[in-house]
Amino acid sequence: MPKDGDRARRRAEVQAEQIREAAARLVAERVAQGLPPTVTDPSVLARIAAILTSTGSTSNQRGDSESQQLGQPTVGEEDTRPPGDSLEQRRAEVDMIEAVSLARGVSLTSKRLDLGDGVSVQVDGLAPDHSLFCEAFAHQGPLKGGQPHKVLSDAFKLAYLGRRWPHAELLLVFSDDEAARRFRTGPSWAAKAIDAFGVKVEVVKLPDAVRNRLRKAQVRQSR
Repeated sequence: MPKDGDRARRRAEVQAEQIREAAARLVAERVAQGLPPTVTDPSVLARIAAILTSTGSTSNQRGDSESQQLGQPTVGEEDTRPPGDSLEQRRAEVDMIEAVSLARGVSLTSKRLDLGDGVSVQVDGLAPDHSLFCEAFAHQGPLKGGQPHKVLSDAFKLAYLGRRWPHAELLLVFSDDEAARRFRTGPSWAAKAIDAFGVKVEVVKLPDAVRNRLRKAQVRQSR
């Protein structure tokens, strides 16, 4: 079963990404204003702290876990982020991996895996004994544009890892049946190829509130 430490680590990864995005946004603002592009200035650090506080990512109280659950930005957060920001998807994908952890009874962590010869690969969910590799895709509804290529890239990554660890379970995880359809059913070469390489396709159910936030984020990101 996943441990509290694993959940905390996944949340810390999301928080670190938030800090990087906030810092990058504020650096861009400073450059546009002709100021030095540094985030060590106390006023800049104070603004980063304010952004993180407004999103609730600095909360450590267990009682706030429901309102601060991954996949649910707080009020005002969506208004301060650029249209292409994918925070909702990243948070939802953490929840998806946690759902797989609970279903399989194994702790999965997001990890950059060293493959040797200076090559490494980022895996969304990895079992400690390399018995399970997961990639998550949180999109809601039919895929558009280059999104199918992203899924196929993840599937190819899993197929390669399956060659390195032949006894591992390879799992491509979606949170929407429509998004998953072309990769697991119907007259699709992609579905046949994924199946031929031993990659399983599963759909995990996210709470309706999270799915609604994902749909709203997709509308914002398509502008």
